[in-house]
Amino acid sequence: MLGGMAVIELIGVTKQYAGAEEVVPVLQGVDIRIDAGDSVAVVGRSGSGKSTLLQLMGALDTPTSGRILFADQDLSELDDNGLADLRNRQAGFMFQAHYLLPHLTLWENVLVPALASPVPGAVAAAGVRARKYLERVGLSNRLNHRPAQLSGGERQRAALARALVNGPRILLADEPTGALDAAAAQNLAGLLQELNREEGLAIVLVTHAMELAAKMRRVYCLRDGRLRDAQLAV
Repeated sequence: MLGGMAVIELIGVTKQYAGAEEVVPVLQGVDIRIDAGDSVAVVGRSGSGKSTLLQLMGALDTPTSGRILFADQDLSELDDNGLADLRNRQAGFMFQAHYLLPHLTLWENVLVPALASPVPGAVAAAGVRARKYLERVGLSNRLNHRPAQLSGGERQRAALARALVNGPRILLADEPTGALDAAAAQNLAGLLQELNREEGLAIVLVTHAMELAAKMRRVYCLRDGRLRDAQLAV
């Protein structure tokens, strides 16, 4: 914990899915608080619910029970428009696949999240941030390239710049280095550490890569639907 207001807090969160013959429990009574400037890794076996946990934090899914607070705002109190606005402006998302649009240039791809904002001047302001983050991730000389002209590591760094273009409070990353070679993964991990340390960006990532997890301040293992300190869940 770093003190101050929590960016995200989960209180007694459970998640169940209806299977063909029975209810399948995924998360059971999860409690976790993420403060500004915090960095957290969640590890665990495939199918343990890591991605589900990240989706709940990012308001992409709703819990079966429990509460999720985003900057003290209970997500259950927001309507669809409020949730969409939160996802667009408050949380940045990264995935194992970069999901860059192949027909757009790198510059255009990074600006895509800003296009949904109804705020006057939002796109122009995002353009300034886009240039800042593209320079930060080492891609300022690739603005007019399309994704097919970039390496895998460059595409994922572009996805990081896109995730940050609206100035989110938190970055939620699902296996961000899973499709990268060792050198590109190390480069991206270093960028995440710098952003967390120098800009106070809160980061929650799920990963199978223990080398990446070890770079975060806290590491949890998700097992049997519960978060445990990774050192206690070997």
